[in-house]
Order: sequence, then structure tokens, then C-alpha cells
Amino acid sequence: MRPGDIIVTFQGEPIQSPHDLTRRVAGTPPGSKVTLRVARSGGQTSVDTTLGRLKDAPPSPAGAER
Repeated sequence: MRPGDIIVTFQGEPIQSPHDLTRRVAGTPPGSKVTLRVARSGGQTSVDTTLGRLKDAPPSPAGAER
């Protein structure tokens, strides 16, 4: 992946929105090898990658939640 790439398919299925991509990635186990189709520099290219695990978010500072 490169800065500015726009993911247009995930495992051959079209991506309609950022939420759609998030849902598909969340439903795929970490360590899975996937193929993405990305729009880049006026064309499209395939990118094979392995999904990682999302690290836990750091705790909020005391009093930050209301």
C-alpha cells in the first residue's frame, strides 16, 4: 500500500464505503492473506497483503469520559 491508494475491492468484492471495508476486514481473521485492488496514479493494481491484529487503544486520561 502507498499513501493515496484507494481500496476498490477486498478479496474480489467491491468496496462501497469506508464502513464496508472496515466490516470486511473485521470479519477476516488476523494473519489471513488477502488481495486488494487499489486505485493508484490513474490506474488500478492488485496488492497481496497479510492482515495484522489491531492493537488495543490506549486508555483515556482520567476524567476524559463523560
